[in-house]
Amino acid sequence: TLKYLTAENPPKPPAPDTPRDTPRETPRERHPDLTIFVSNLSYSTTEDDLRECFGNVGTVADVRLVKKGNKSHGYGYIEFSSRAEVLAALNLDRVPINDRPVSLASARRSPRKSRRSLSTRPYMKLTRYLLVISPISTRRRNYEDCLRSVGKLKPYEWLA
Repeated sequence: TLKYLTAENPPKPPAPDTPRDTPRETPRERHPDLTIFVSNLSYSTTEDDLRECFGNVGTVADVRLVKKGNKSHGYGYIEFSSRAEVLAALNLDRVPINDRPVSLASARRSPRKSRRSLSTRPYMKLTRYLLVISPISTRRRNYEDCLRSVGKLKPYEWLA
């Protein structure tokens, strides 16, 4: 049966342990200057493994493994408390963790590259190469004369 809200039947306050009353966790502020990118991790590597390994370098503020469900993608991020610790950690590049040499890089993003197509990039020039393998001995001057008939000759390297 339905109960209508009246003065005799006021609404009950929700129980204090309901999910909507629990405060949401605020996202942590991330510091790209203090973070390194770790790749080539074994899929069995855990955040605790990384904390243990990089804890010798300095104070590990945060470890984030990239996962889908419970399966690791083999890379993640480690945040330190100082820039000096980041530089010390980057010296551990190619050190094995769980029998795999991990790759380390600064997590600081480079400026975004343009998404324009190749043809609209003024700094990109197409380069053409001509490789001539001749079964007979020919002098450089003979090739140059032949190529000049097609167009302007640009500087090139002659390999004999």
